[in-house]
Amino acid sequence: MRAAAARVGDYILPSTPRAASFQATFLLVLGAVLTGVSMPETFIEVDVYRHCAIWLGLSLGVSLLVQARGNLRRLIRADVVVMCSLYFLTFAEFLNPRVRVLYSLVTDEAVNSSWLVILTMVSIALGRHVALPFGRKPFNLPSLSLQGMFGVALVCFFLGYLWPLITVNFNPVSLVTEALGPRFTQPWQRERVGGWSSFLTELSLLHYAFAALMGVILSERRQLPLLGKLGLVALALFMMFMDFAGGTRYILMVKLGLMVSGYVAGTRKIHTVKIWLVAGLGLVMMWAITGEMLRLREQGISGYISGGDQQVVEQENYFMVDNNMITIARTLAVFPDTYPYPGSKVLMTALTKWIPRALWPDKPEDWGTSLEEAFGLDGSYTLAVTLTGEAYLISGWLSVALIGLLIGVICAMWNRLGERLRTNLDLFVYISGFFAAALCMRSLQFVTVAMLPTILILLFGKMLASQTHKSTQRLKTPLRLR
Repeated sequence: MRAAAARVGDYILPSTPRAASFQATFLLVLGAVLTGVSMPETFIEVDVYRHCAIWLGLSLGVSLLVQARGNLRRLIRADVVVMCSLYFLTFAEFLNPRVRVLYSLVTDEAVNSSWLVILTMVSIALGRHVALPFGRKPFNLPSLSLQGMFGVALVCFFLGYLWPLITVNFNPVSLVTEALGPRFTQPWQRERVGGWSSFLTELSLLHYAFAALMGVILSERRQLPLLGKLGLVALALFMMFMDFAGGTRYILMVKLGLMVSGYVAGTRKIHTVKIWLVAGLGLVMMWAITGEMLRLREQGISGYISGGDQQVVEQENYFMVDNNMITIARTLAVFPDTYPYPGSKVLMTALTKWIPRALWPDKPEDWGTSLEEAFGLDGSYTLAVTLTGEAYLISGWLSVALIGLLIGVICAMWNRLGERLRTNLDLFVYISGFFAAALCMRSLQFVTVAMLPTILILLFGKMLASQTHKSTQRLKTPLRLR
């Protein structure tokens, strides 16, 4: 694939002045602490979470505005991604007055679970100021022509649907028809214990790379012919439709975030008002999608359109994301009093998750007592407790603080790479890394898996850079007459 000449410095993201960065962190920490100490004394859990949703959300918003200092491109950073993702996964749903609580059991742990999330947020904010000597060397990848980027996008899109297409004998009509059914009934669903087919199912991770590249390409849309623009948008809409039909809201939201980040980062001279419009439109889409996907995923789009299950219809006046705060509170109620901390097993599972079971048949399946077992559930569905809950299961409050600090440090390293971007391929790698950052807040267990698309893109860029270098050296070598 031919590489275009690099335009040095084209894609460098503006950094936040050190003083403004410290001010932003101070305001966030102060607001978080005040949010914690002013929590209402009530047995109604939702009131506690709604208080934190309002005041921690305001603190985070003010902190981000100070950090941006009038240039919203300064917010295209890994630490911003993880803190906003953590807030969305925990408190954001309680901003809606019609929020529905999934569990009726009162645990008396609402205050402690809220403090646990606050500790995570504060630790990440402080950790991003730790300057380790990593991330100072730029990617130094070549710049791809627009046609080359378009070709990479097509490859990512096709490979991401390769396994679903295989399961329906490459019949696109069957692909869409199966997608309209209830959640987890599609033939391409991954089994709980993966086999050789896991190699193909994991190719769907390339769709996150496609989403990031989609934004980068659209930032250069003036160089694309009309047919190319329409084709790219059609592919993106199809992917969003399939994800919407799948019912997993966080997947669709992360992809939307990657598209917006790639577009804003790639448009070097974008007006602030335009950024607000793009970001606002993305937030509105996410908020609308959040409620609707919950109502349709148990019955599928076909059942939803035809009238749906009566129980689902009765719940349409309610709003719910995941009730992760409720689950974290229940985790505090049973660990470690009833069950011991899983400890290092949580980290071991996270570090080895990316290794296919076909290559390691004896790979541990979980970390011992699962949350479903601890809560006395029948195992018909799985629970997630976000990064905060999983970090707590290692060794309690101390591990939450240490994991939060570590994530902040890693985010700072990745951010420094964003301040040294030279080419569109550099930018592609940088934005794709936000997938791992966002998924890490969802679950620490899948962060190594989420890193695979970024690593693959980086290796592709290094290979392309090596070929370009060899071609340049051959052109510089003088001809010898025999």
